Amino acid sequence: MHVIVTHPNADFDAVASLLGAWHLYPDAVPVLPPTLNRNVRDFITLYQNKLPFLHQNELERNPITRLTVVDTQYIPDLKNLQPGAAIHIIDHHEPHRPPPPGVILSLTDTGSTTTLLVEQIRELSKRLSSIEATLLLLGIYEDTGSLTYANTNPRDLQAAAWLLSNVHARLDIVREYLYYPMNDAQKELDYLLGVIGEDIHQRAFYGDLDAINEVWEKGEAFWKKWDYSVHEAISMDEESAAEKLSKRLIVISGWILLNSFTH
Repeated sequence: MHVIVTHPNADFDAVASLLGAWHLYPDAVPVLPPTLNRNVRDFITLYQNKLPFLHQNELERNPITRLTVVDTQYIPDLKNLQPGAAIHIIDHHEPHRPPPPGVILSLTDTGSTTTLLVEQIRELSKRLSSIEATLLLLGIYEDTGSLTYANTNPRDLQAAAWLLSNVHARLDIVREYLYYPMNDAQKELDYLLGVIGEDIHQRAFYGDLDAINEVWEKGEAFWKKWDYSVHEAISMDEESAAEKLSKRLIVISGWILLNSFTH
């Protein structure tokens, strides 16, 4: 069985990447993570009958022989993932550690992972519904700050333009579900938190407590960024950014404390 997954607390780029990868691999099963950002959850709840996603509890217990991971480089611990399974990671973040042996890593310098997948969908002349195109556009818009972040490049604009002009993505729906975006500092902090969180989880899972000093060094860099970024986050019209960063802070602090006591 071929399964497509993404990271927990999924934003629109993560879920849109699930959809994009499914169009490239229609025999695969796109599985939603256990937790979604609030605006993403609301969108999925309303349009779930028009989308191919399954929840984890709906996934059949067949052996997973092929795994595609999108918008993250963290490989989840899936019960039915077979030893030697073919694993392909598709992401737009900087690599934070070498991939495990045998894992294929496809990185893009676009502002969103969705952009790369939309380009491939366009090349293959895959058909999209209006709602699917809207979700893909949400993925691009959210991770590029509506095409205003510094990491936005012409490929993001071209992918968005194609979704609007050729597939009739709906900007009225995009406006409804796209929260006030994080600024560049908050995006950097949010990604740093995700990297630290995945790193801590991996080390704890595999009992690699000898490397806890490295985690502390990352934690010190995190605290410096948090000090000024959180004040900007809580001043937003929407509380989603502050909520997201605060939840990650709590989780990561807990892991650091746990590992420091067990070291």
